[in-house]
Amino acid sequence: MVEPAQSGRFYDAYGASMDAALEAKIMDIEPWLKGGLVVDRGCGTGALAKYLAAKGHKVVGIDLSDSLWKDEPGVIHADIMDPVFADGFVNNVILSSVMHEVYSYHGCSRAAVVVCLANSARELKPGGSIVIRDIWSPEADAEAVELEFEKDTHERFVDFSCKWPERKGAFTEMTHLGPYRGYVPMRVAVEFLAKKDYIRHWDLELREVYTALPLSFYREVAGVLGLMVREAKPIRNDWIIENRWSRGVRGDLPPYTNQIIVLEKQR
Repeated sequence: MVEPAQSGRFYDAYGASMDAALEAKIMDIEPWLKGGLVVDRGCGTGALAKYLAAKGHKVVGIDLSDSLWKDEPGVIHADIMDPVFADGFVNNVILSSVMHEVYSYHGCSRAAVVVCLANSARELKPGGSIVIRDIWSPEADAEAVELEFEKDTHERFVDFSCKWPERKGAFTEMTHLGPYRGYVPMRVAVEFLAKKDYIRHWDLELREVYTALPLSFYREVAGVLGLMVREAKPIRNDWIIENRWSRGVRGDLPPYTNQIIVLEKQR
């Protein structure tokens, strides 16, 4: 998934934010688990896996990082891109906040995401599910939003506009209505708001692309892999809005923060 030096990168900030939103993550993911073996691919700090294990789920975590949950029982040090289990062995696969990393650290490649999903699908038992939760990726035709930044946040937005791997000229730029106010494409707004607070490792953060995998992409991949789409919808995490996205920003914030996709292997 990510090179070890990178995957241990900013869990001081990144992991703290994810763990603070753990309750919402659990509410979104746990209802889709059907019993049997749960594999948390890209388990990170291990917070979700530990919670599920405490609730009685049989959980195995997979992560490439050397600095997170590696010394705990039930953790496999491996790349989530690679096959780990025998075909038809797993009941549930969780991919939480990791699919954008697969995309980003494999040359901004949707093909890499398809490989990751295909390997996960092969390991599923018939009737098993892949549960994907990540940052919301707006569709290409999503409307722009009007935002007003504080001065330092606007400066960070300008830097982001110049360095983001998928910057596309006017697509990334703000249509200014004032010094720090203007219209921002929905996808760009979500991308920037989701990463703007990770200042300590800002240059590394700019290498990632959060919003390249909309729901339509997952529906298409499900068809290719012969999986049934049980759920595919955007969701809103109010904790993220109140504690992250609204800091240094006013205006019409995006209506959603995350998305959840549930793909089922046919019996």
